[in-house]
Amino acid sequence: MTSQAQELNIGILLTSHDVPKPISDFLKSLPSQIRATCFSLSGQLKKKDKTGPITDILNKIIFKLDSRYLRRTPYRDLLNHVAITAEPVRSYDDLKALNFDYLISFDGSPLPQEALSFTKKGAFLLQAGLGDISADFYGFWEVFHRQVTTDFRIDHQGIDGKISSALAGSLLTQPSFLLNKAYIAQKALHYLKIYLEKLSEGTESSLNHLRSSDLSHPRDPSAFELCSYIFKRIFRTLQEKKTLRQGKEQQWNVAFKKAEWNPTILSQGISFPINSDQFFADPFVITKDNRHYCFVEEYDFKTSLGHISAFELTEKEALPLGVVFKEPFHLSFPYLFEYQNELYMCPETSGAREIRVYKCNEFPMRWTFVKAIMKDISAVDSMLFEQEGRWWMLTNIDSLQRNDHCTELLAFSADSPLSDKWTAHPSNPLVINPKKARNGGLLRKGCDLYRVSQVQGFGVYGAASCVHKILNISQSDYREETVARIAPDFFPNIFGTHHLHSDGAVTVYDFCRNVTIKK
Repeated sequence: MTSQAQELNIGILLTSHDVPKPISDFLKSLPSQIRATCFSLSGQLKKKDKTGPITDILNKIIFKLDSRYLRRTPYRDLLNHVAITAEPVRSYDDLKALNFDYLISFDGSPLPQEALSFTKKGAFLLQAGLGDISADFYGFWEVFHRQVTTDFRIDHQGIDGKISSALAGSLLTQPSFLLNKAYIAQKALHYLKIYLEKLSEGTESSLNHLRSSDLSHPRDPSAFELCSYIFKRIFRTLQEKKTLRQGKEQQWNVAFKKAEWNPTILSQGISFPINSDQFFADPFVITKDNRHYCFVEEYDFKTSLGHISAFELTEKEALPLGVVFKEPFHLSFPYLFEYQNELYMCPETSGAREIRVYKCNEFPMRWTFVKAIMKDISAVDSMLFEQEGRWWMLTNIDSLQRNDHCTELLAFSADSPLSDKWTAHPSNPLVINPKKARNGGLLRKGCDLYRVSQVQGFGVYGAASCVHKILNISQSDYREETVARIAPDFFPNIFGTHHLHSDGAVTVYDFCRNVTIKK
């Protein structure tokens, strides 16, 4: 417990002694200053809703179909349920003796005034699909309609019964209903833990930027719509198998244009030469002695690993200079920055569970590893820059070790880019939204700083890019506004773009096509 933290006494209202594993994990992860007591109202444990025999059969089919898919993902353990011991409470009157600060309801239902009156500050209600699949279809419609994101909410219900948003976010919709449901539940509980920790420290207002005014509740699907979902899932599974048999892969490539960045110039770009067994992505450009160089991720389909390569950009073509450096793990996103008149690179090195910095010894091909500025962390696409005498890092972290780097944007600061003591921004996470969280480049125009972000699609990584002007970044504030969206419409037959960079003289960017790969 920190010196500033106050103890919170939390009552966990359970409607079943058999709870999803994310709830069990959440209870075990709470810090010592948050004391949680599970209780249930005697005789009022939730019984399975009567949905009708046809709906029950369809639910079982969906569960079987989606379970097979979920078990092939990092979320397979979330199917498990865990027995939880809960104190039996005969009536809400008995809550008074437990002296709770807050109650927590996992099924999102508002609590009666009688229960709230025996708390000090009300209750938190999770709108996050933690109910049984036969009765809770939270996250179903987003998969059904192939929407990019699924929203979750943590609402606060005051002692007076009024409900307001405490924290909300958008998560990347998963390919199946059951996977989407499990994913939302785990992520929402993770953010509830963050909120409770901030609450105990009295700093919950630092998350005000993550509130939402949308309090709508989706309806349950009909039997016909459940049938439609089943047929869609089977069809998509067959499509995926066909694509795999045909050897189709997404191939990224890079293009450049000798001009300052502007979305209108992208169709005039010159593409890099590329072979069928590789792709190029995440370009960063730099001008030295009036010559233009571009560092990229070069991915090898045969080894399934990326390394850093370099090109020289002439008036008419990109000339390959070769491999800059490799590691035994995947490398990408070769972000460049200068410090004390030296050139450094901070590539994506999540395979090493570190954020690493490399120094250029002989430009452009000789680099050496300097140090890991963060360790034991799964972070990607980190960008370091100086602003008003302090160094900042914007990065994307997989906070739950589920291979999800597209949901959260976080900021850290230090007195040097080579420091190994970075201070987390009090408003972390700055963004919870896969449509704009993951970094895709950093731009400067005069004194203005712009963050490029990836826009994810339903089942499509890197569907588009957005450019956000950073209005303010300080140790107490972060604000940005979206000024441009870049769609993959500048070249024929492309369906993705997720990176843009410019040094003022040359602009580089990437794009994606489907190709057949011979392995």
